[in-house]
Amino acid sequence: MDVLKHKPDLKKLTSEMNKKRLDEVEIMNQMVGSLTGYDCKICRNKGVVYVRDNVTDEVLCKKCSCIKKRSTYWRMQKSGIESLFDRYQLVNFKVTEEYQRLIKNTAISYIDSKIHKTADSPFFFIGGQSGSGKTHICTAIAGQLILHGYQARYFLWRDESTEIKAIANTPDYTKRVGELKKASLLYIDDLFKTQSGKLPTSGDIHLAFEIINYRYINYLPTIISSEMLLTQIIEVDQAIGGRIKELANGFIINISRDNRKNYRLK
Repeated sequence: MDVLKHKPDLKKLTSEMNKKRLDEVEIMNQMVGSLTGYDCKICRNKGVVYVRDNVTDEVLCKKCSCIKKRSTYWRMQKSGIESLFDRYQLVNFKVTEEYQRLIKNTAISYIDSKIHKTADSPFFFIGGQSGSGKTHICTAIAGQLILHGYQARYFLWRDESTEIKAIANTPDYTKRVGELKKASLLYIDDLFKTQSGKLPTSGDIHLAFEIINYRYINYLPTIISSEMLLTQIIEVDQAIGGRIKELANGFIINISRDNRKNYRLK
């Protein structure tokens, strides 16, 4: 008795095998990750997507396009001023007076010089009248540079300097000052700001010099705001003021005392 021999349908089998392989990859891609800061529909917050190599048949893991956006978000978080970025941007810095135009144009030039590496001056300094937009413009600069890959560190002088001086001569002091000295971008807000307008102490001067001198030697981008004019900082300490003046050449703004420039009073 003859037995009928059925030849396998190779086309159908291949199709089923391909479907099975695709299902495996799809299952991996449908897994939900735990990354935060951006809700990605492509990788489902894993930061990676899976594909099958047509040649080797191996499952490959590729970085998702959302990682660039996440990196920017993480850099903003680490900067310490994440909550200010939406409010303080270049586009909403008001320009109604000539001094405000100078502030904004100088900030734009500094940002451009850091992004395109076109200037030798790594420092940006703005000092003078309280309420004139110093924090606004410095935050806007930091935000733009973070978007272009800088890892920024925010240093609010009055609060952090007090904390750091209190732990002098300890390993924690070395660690905290080291983070400030070596940050790829440092924003020092209100340098030498003291209670009741007192002059900076010797401890203040020592701390400021340690940080600024390191960044001066290593040519590290540094944004500095202060209620003091640069000439006043030089009077307090020539070594600190001189270094700021030299490395902020072209990016120095001094705002004269005038309550009409204090937008908080309007």
